[in-house]
Amino acid sequence: MAYFKAVLIEDNESVLDTLNTALKHSYEILLAKNGKDGLELIKKERPDLIILDLNLPDIPGLIVCRQTRKIGVKAPILILSGDGSLSTKLELFSCGADDYLVKPFSLGELEARLNAISRRLKIYREMMTSPRSTSLILDRDTESVTREGSRPIYLRHKEYAILDVLVKHANQTLSRDHLRSLAWRNNKPWSNSIDVHIKTLRDKIDRPFKHQLIKTIHGVGYRLEDQ
Repeated sequence: MAYFKAVLIEDNESVLDTLNTALKHSYEILLAKNGKDGLELIKKERPDLIILDLNLPDIPGLIVCRQTRKIGVKAPILILSGDGSLSTKLELFSCGADDYLVKPFSLGELEARLNAISRRLKIYREMMTSPRSTSLILDRDTESVTREGSRPIYLRHKEYAILDVLVKHANQTLSRDHLRSLAWRNNKPWSNSIDVHIKTLRDKIDRPFKHQLIKTIHGVGYRLEDQ
């Protein structure tokens, strides 16, 4: 499991201690015993996820949930409550809650819910750190690219390295020497290797599609024009 920062807001000290002990090996747990302190933690720490008791002594969990969304925090919120009525659930979901667990619950069920949330968070993180343009998504693990919903297009190592550089510098013109230095790093390829790889790269990611992304800037180099 990826290591995420979680704010746990629970006024029952016994429940707080139990959950902290169960989850601290998988998450960085930040504890709050009331809604006011919980909101301050959320504002300050911007956690990856929030575990929120509905019945708090000062600010109702419903208000904490609503205020969390109002300040722009998009972290998933898992509600813990003894009230399992449909009306309460619907009200919380309308305020921005992502999941709901009715007390009493087993630690196994809580961990299963959090595992599901963590998988979604991991995918989201990977998406946000993957090089991409509007119409291209690059996969570092397989060195492949998907364009406009196509099946993955598998590239040779240097083709992928060149495309990676072009995507990271989308809409910027790169000279052949600059592109070569970024894609090859410490290695020194033969002089026209960039042109050869660009040709084969175009055959794979441009030729099958109507709009051509890789542009030749005559006398200068190449540019990927993002859509």
